[in-house]
Amino acid sequence: WYQQTINIPSAWVQSGRRYFLKVGKAGHYAGVYWNGVLMGQHYGQFSPFEVEITNLVAGSNVIDIYVHKADTTYVRPGVNISQNNCPPAVPDCIGNAYRSHALQGALARNWVGLVGDLTFSWRTAQYISDVFPATSVRNSTITVSVSVNGNGNAVMAKGTVLDGSTSVLSIPAQPVTNGTATLSSSWTTAVLWGQPPYGTPKLYTLRTDLLDGSGNILDTRFDRFGFREV
Repeated sequence: WYQQTINIPSAWVQSGRRYFLKVGKAGHYAGVYWNGVLMGQHYGQFSPFEVEITNLVAGSNVIDIYVHKADTTYVRPGVNISQNNCPPAVPDCIGNAYRSHALQGALARNWVGLVGDLTFSWRTAQYISDVFPATSVRNSTITVSVSVNGNGNAVMAKGTVLDGSTSVLSIPAQPVTNGTATLSSSWTTAVLWGQPPYGTPKLYTLRTDLLDGSGNILDTRFDRFGFREV
């Protein structure tokens, strides 16, 4: 178990805002509790995840996070695989259970714990929940799928590709319909991601803005990507 107390300024606690807690890395299973209430669960120790805790935010808050190795009911949702009680037909359950928590010589595998940052943030009632940039080497184009959560007025999504802090491509804004928008643009000068002579391990940053009817920015998200096609 891990526990942390966080005091949130009163200026942050306002109606119309949605609040989130992001966990940078936890292994293998993690259950996130906010003020004693289970708000989210995650399986898999390599990817960050986020839970919404909007209805429970107060001035003083207690965060509890429980982590467990990949065993029994903590392997993945809907299964119960014990690595210490394998059936005769399956002498080694480790493959099904992801990996056991064990020491092998000087190396430990399937560590259990938290690594990285815990980030608390707030967003507007409508916010960008997911962005997926798809690049085409054959067509020299980039297509961005944007997902927006929350109800409100009509909004638009717009994309900007950054190389460091320099803008190298502007992707025209498109309306968000039924929570999604598709942005697209030609891009003939992109540096391809790959090994020489095909390309270089080049990463760009995609900035996605959510705009209201007057062009004001409601939410912004940044995603790293490489220009490649498989």
